[in-house]
Amino acid sequence: MHKKTQETFYSQTIEHIYLHVPFCSALCHYCDFAKTANYTLDLTATYFKRLADHLELWRQTFPLRLHTLYIGGGTPSLFTKEYEPLFVSLAPFLQANCEITLEANPQDISKGNLQQWQELGINRLSLGVQTFAADSLRFLQRQHDSKQAFTALELIAEHFAGSNSVDLIYGMQSLSEWRQDLRKISSFPLQHVSCYNLTYEPRTPLGRAVARGRIRRGDDDLATNMYQQAVDTLNRNYTHYEVSNWGKQRSRHNFCYWQDKSYIGIGSGAHGYLSHPRAEGWRYAYTSNERKFSRLPVNSSSPLQLETLDIDKRDTSDWLLEYLATGLRCVEGVNIARIATKSNHRWQPTDAVQEALNAGQLSIDSSQQLRLAHTEWLREQSWTLAVLNSFI
Repeated sequence: MHKKTQETFYSQTIEHIYLHVPFCSALCHYCDFAKTANYTLDLTATYFKRLADHLELWRQTFPLRLHTLYIGGGTPSLFTKEYEPLFVSLAPFLQANCEITLEANPQDISKGNLQQWQELGINRLSLGVQTFAADSLRFLQRQHDSKQAFTALELIAEHFAGSNSVDLIYGMQSLSEWRQDLRKISSFPLQHVSCYNLTYEPRTPLGRAVARGRIRRGDDDLATNMYQQAVDTLNRNYTHYEVSNWGKQRSRHNFCYWQDKSYIGIGSGAHGYLSHPRAEGWRYAYTSNERKFSRLPVNSSSPLQLETLDIDKRDTSDWLLEYLATGLRCVEGVNIARIATKSNHRWQPTDAVQEALNAGQLSIDSSQQLRLAHTEWLREQSWTLAVLNSFI
């Protein structure tokens, strides 16, 4: 990176931070995030101290003006007072309207925990319900039952009425059970709902079971029907603003991922992205080993020189593919002029893309914003490749 480009790169103000907490009371069989159920009080204390150390190093490197803070995992809802030093460090940089989200599991929701999180400044809770179907909860190895989920939803609706979210997973239950899941969720005054198709990641117990022939993947046609059922049900009360997300309010933090915004990720397995107006930017990831992350001292002048980081060397083609893949799945779409500025790729639609524009599957407005029709979002991967071929 040229010196002038590097100076501009380091002078950018960071508005979004993700903190990863890898600890879980038990491991769900579908989860591919950095996590462990094998930990001690000493390890968690060291880990949270190291989070604070890395946060300080990033603060010394980049100006902070935070509009979102997201604490994910793992199971962040296992902890309360452990977050206090982090919030003390972050307090000067949290803007008045900062969205501060904590991921939580139903079994951790209590009036006491909710009150402590709110006292810290957490103002948005994202609850992992996944499903109410008993067999499916057991299949996923979730540690809560439907009764605990209902109780948690009632408490969240009371204490986090202004900003809350629920995650659901489909693809392992029957269509009728999925319809019941959607009806039950719709009975609560929620602000945001995310629905994800169950994936069988290779490094997970479910993925290994598929590879060994012990279980079969879910049926694609059934998954498509389930997705359409979610669209039909949730569109009555929410705005469908991203392929898997519906909201009366958007998740402002997740939206920064989809719109090419810089964000810092800190913690084992945490990823970050540092954008630049005229360059491909940098992606990085911390080691996924929570013990290695906790053990290594922070003795560098820049977090981008730490042993715990893996820096992804990218080019403009990498950036373009990522920008299209994330942008076309959102209501905002992607900006053709921005692509030309950042990557020097010129827009020249292929015959197939021109046909899609004529048919209304794709559209371009006066500000050169290219959007994919909502009805095509489920096929966004194939559309990404089609649109990619129109930039030369």
